Amino acid sequence: NATYQGRTSIGGQEVDEWLAYGASDNHYYASVDSSRAPLRYMEHKNGKLKQWDFSDWQPVAPPRSVFVPPPGCDALCSAALCHS
Repeated sequence: NATYQGRTSIGGQEVDEWLAYGASDNHYYASVDSSRAPLRYMEHKNGKLKQWDFSDWQPVAPPRSVFVPPPGCDALCSAALCHS
């Protein structure tokens, strides 16, 4: 349910900005070229700014191994994923 906020710049680069409200304000910035690469995500939580800049984003899926729970997780985890 984000709303488009228009174009702005980050470090001199023109970007598109979207804003969504949840528990805090969530700002998402993407490049204006055809890649629509994510460049920044930021929010204000408890009056403090949290911000992530993405400088090495690649349009590829991470390896499946990233989503495999570590050994021994099933003894600590009650989620169905840990017991499948």
